[in-house]
Amino acid sequence: MSDKQLIMAVNGLTASLRQMAAQQTPDAKHHNSWRSYGYKDALGFEDYWNMYMRLGLAKALVRLPVDECWRNLPTIDGNAALAKAIEEMDDRIGLWRAFRDVDERQGVGEYGALFFEIADSKTPDQPNGRGELQAIKPLYQSQIEPLDYITDPTNARYGQPKTWQINEDAVGDQNAQAGRSGKVHPDRVYVWAEGAPHGSIYGTPALMAAFNSLVTAEKILGAGGEGFWKSARGSQHIDFGDADLSKIMQSLGVTKPTDIQEKVNENMEPFNTGYDSTFLTMGAKRETIQITLPNPKEFFTVCLNDIAASRGIPGTVLIGQQTGRLASDEDQTQLAKMATARYANHLTPTIEGTIRHMQEQKLLPGGPFKLKWPDLFEPSLGEKLDNLKRFAEVMSAMGREYDDKAVFNFLGLPDDLARAVVVDPEPDVSELDSDMDALPADA
Repeated sequence: MSDKQLIMAVNGLTASLRQMAAQQTPDAKHHNSWRSYGYKDALGFEDYWNMYMRLGLAKALVRLPVDECWRNLPTIDGNAALAKAIEEMDDRIGLWRAFRDVDERQGVGEYGALFFEIADSKTPDQPNGRGELQAIKPLYQSQIEPLDYITDPTNARYGQPKTWQINEDAVGDQNAQAGRSGKVHPDRVYVWAEGAPHGSIYGTPALMAAFNSLVTAEKILGAGGEGFWKSARGSQHIDFGDADLSKIMQSLGVTKPTDIQEKVNENMEPFNTGYDSTFLTMGAKRETIQITLPNPKEFFTVCLNDIAASRGIPGTVLIGQQTGRLASDEDQTQLAKMATARYANHLTPTIEGTIRHMQEQKLLPGGPFKLKWPDLFEPSLGEKLDNLKRFAEVMSAMGREYDDKAVFNFLGLPDDLARAVVVDPEPDVSELDSDMDALPADA
């Protein structure tokens, strides 16, 4: 085994031990209860990736918070040059889209990473040569892994990866073409890891807390589908009664009585897998075994509640519109609270850290700045107009006058809407009198 393979194996073992320590069953009496339920003791990236790709609930659990947070883009305050450079970079290589995509990728595993492709005439394993940024690639955890770490305690980056190993063709790659593979210098990488302790690259996968319930939900969906199929087709019971076993064995082409069932199952397989197949009973009695399926809704609802609670997302929002039930205002408010919390606890510090790293690498202009997100609780234009209508009705009922401009400003209505409201001027009485004098006397 080469040094590289040994390091990768040690990293993988460390990750597995870390996952196992975090996921021991809480049942003190039944230590193997998770195994009895069919749950794994330790989870790795491939477990999360497969669940994310194969179960709609899992994908929604990862993607919905990301989509909610990135409905509107943030802005840069306090640094006009930086704001302009970011806007130009976004137009040129899709900066904000890369940030949004790595936000989703880091939720699948313990972290995601941005790989900066820099035109500096150097190989990726060398420090940045201060060239122009050509592209930003968001990567899954499986596509970029640490090879070794900084072990000098006096180094400001103590404990951080010293070298990365990139493999774009690993699990999670969406490109059918051959991807990049090799060592990468930390100058060219920035890690996103939601929930990671300070100084660590290992965060909390978005599916970890809900994984057991996702497995159960998958069982209910799969068992329900298979159960309905079995119930519609029916399992078969074959009774040979007092038939001559020697003749049956000869007909089936077997030499031992114990082989009869296996051969019958083999002959029955085409019948069981298709609606239009037939089979010969050879004088045996056939009976269809009917299956009575319980309603899976209650069992699935229990799973759904736990899955939704794992990320603070209302179940009605997670699975979309249900018959006769729309997500309520309270549900939407809860979703906005979740997104606002992600702004403060994850996205703002992570994006600001990414931009500062890009400033250090001379990929963006330097200087202090602040990241600002739109207010998710701000009423929509329709809601503001409804508030204006109610305000006007109250003032009219009280016989009170009010200043239109001040009210528009108070309710947060746009200035151009206020200017569009034209008030008819009072008629000029003197002009009206002169017009009357000009009329003929017999008029």
